Amino acid sequence: MGHPRADAVAARLSPRRVLVAGGEDGSVALRTAEVYDAVTRTWTATGAMARPRIAATATRLRDGRVLVAGGYDNVTGETFASVEIYDPTTGTWSFASPMHEARIQHAAVLLRDGRVLVTGGRVCCGSPIAGAEVYDPATATWTEVGPMTAPRELHTATLLRDGRVLVAGGQEETAFTGTAALFDPRTGRWRPTGSLHEARAEFQATRLAGGDVLATGGLDLASAERYDVRTGRWTEVAPMLQGRRLHLAFALPGGDVLVAGGFVLGFPLADTEIYHPRTNTWIAAGPLQEARGQAVGARLPGGRVVVAGGATTFVALASAEVFAAR
Repeated sequence: MGHPRADAVAARLSPRRVLVAGGEDGSVALRTAEVYDAVTRTWTATGAMARPRIAATATRLRDGRVLVAGGYDNVTGETFASVEIYDPTTGTWSFASPMHEARIQHAAVLLRDGRVLVTGGRVCCGSPIAGAEVYDPATATWTEVGPMTAPRELHTATLLRDGRVLVAGGQEETAFTGTAALFDPRTGRWRPTGSLHEARAEFQATRLAGGDVLATGGLDLASAERYDVRTGRWTEVAPMLQGRRLHLAFALPGGDVLVAGGFVLGFPLADTEIYHPRTNTWIAAGPLQEARGQAVGARLPGGRVVVAGGATTFVALASAEVFAAR
């Protein structure tokens, strides 16, 4: 990439183009953004955001634009409620209506009706929040919805096939949690659902081909669990070959799940592995060319995945690499 960056955001603009924006280069927060073209295998600088943002979220809207919300500037210490939208046709950013609450380490998910749900997070140096709100691109406004069943940050939010959103794990105040809740966009309300077997934060949740959700790692754990959407319960599945947090996870064509990189005990990982839901087994995949955690990535056509940036123990990375399933 043109800049080393860790804790950035990424969104797929089209099947072959991926936007990466913000993050930090090892010392300061970044405003810059760039686009990866999978056909030419090159990065091209694009318009910069108005604000430097670390730990924000990026959500591709139905019209192809990308909504980047929240984040913070590690130089000023400011946490943002501000929101910017990237237009890929012009390569420029514009401010959207701000959120009701400033947030970092929150989660965002595109709902089936085209709106965006943002959940939890915190203000820098503050406590986790339970607040949730929804952005409507049709009216360009945010609406607060019922708060989650508990305040949380460093959690996951996963869109289920029926349109509900599963929020799981994270950190509540000073303790990590395994609790989970379901959001119904039709009513704007939350209800508790089955808790994870282990408290998790900085983990990944991936929707499987059958509609269930796979939770992997977090807090250096190797364990994994599967959420059954029919029963609302989690079941422990075969553990990963390597414990990890701040890793990446992608659903592959055919139903398998690729897990890549991350940290364990503070050390970056090059290890990758693939989960086969049908046999409940993990197999080692080819390692990353460079060990990295806090990277970003996106699926590409043909079962490929691009992974970019992230950090080693002390250094932010500019390198990027592509995984190809054989």
